[in-house]
Amino acid sequence: MSKLHILIIEDAEADFLLLARHIRHSGLAVELHWVKTLEAQDAALNQRAWDLILSDYKIPGFNFEENLASLKQRFPEIPVILISGSIGEETAVDLLKSGLADFVLKDRLFRLIPAIERCLAEQSERKQRQRAEQIQQFNHHLLELVQRHSALDELLPAFVRAVKTFTGCDAVGVRVVDERGNIPYQAHDGFSRNFLALESPLSLKEDQCMCIYVLRGETTGNHSFFTPFGSFYLNEVSKFLAILPSEEKKKLRCVCNLEGFESIALVPFKSGPEILGLIHVADAREHQLPPELVAVLEGAMRHLGYVFERARTESRLGER
Repeated sequence: MSKLHILIIEDAEADFLLLARHIRHSGLAVELHWVKTLEAQDAALNQRAWDLILSDYKIPGFNFEENLASLKQRFPEIPVILISGSIGEETAVDLLKSGLADFVLKDRLFRLIPAIERCLAEQSERKQRQRAEQIQQFNHHLLELVQRHSALDELLPAFVRAVKTFTGCDAVGVRVVDERGNIPYQAHDGFSRNFLALESPLSLKEDQCMCIYVLRGETTGNHSFFTPFGSFYLNEVSKFLAILPSEEKKKLRCVCNLEGFESIALVPFKSGPEILGLIHVADAREHQLPPELVAVLEGAMRHLGYVFERARTESRLGER
């Protein structure tokens, strides 16, 4: 289980230490951050993502109800659990209606860990449902694009924009293998002119880079960054290159890394077993392309494979 990041809002040090000891003794893998003021809370919220917020009710300097409303508006995905010395039943019910995830009395801290586990389980279920809905909407949108645009020069830019919006990544491009074995970008968004000038002229026959390995189907090793579908992805490019043997590094152009990209995915699209091209997704941040997202992109590439096969069929029919 990955480490949980919990923000604790409490003005009394003794109460914070009691909470911290109780949480750590539970065996949960946690990183706790303690704040005592509204300003410190806001600074912490801007510094990183939090899995959970624990807050006292009476803290000098801010109103709990107002702070809860602000938190739910700005960070609706973060559960908030109230830790209180005493709170009336009517107030507790009103707070639960306003978005409070749960409340635990300070003299009943045996309820804290079950409350945390329940909140996190519910949060995980919500995220899974939301993600499933997003994936469904994404695939529906791609299908609409395929049906709307019969010409590739119209479809590919729209396809690239859709992938860029869905992934939230800095750059997306589509490389297509032409009749001479060249692999230019036929649509792109977010790559610099310098990058495109260096990368677009590549050829399957003359060059070496990870794009070419994917397009040749040479991704069948046991490396964790290759998928059974034939995709390549890496989420810590600089760290990977730093430990790569020099002889292996010489085989790679490393232009993506020179451009500042740390997360990269190269996902092929095919007609049957034949690889026709790939979609290149890149971001300057680490860990932006996890295997779950790469799998979604692999499913999306079936749309492109169908479109290119349709274009080929129409071209053959036009030649008769």
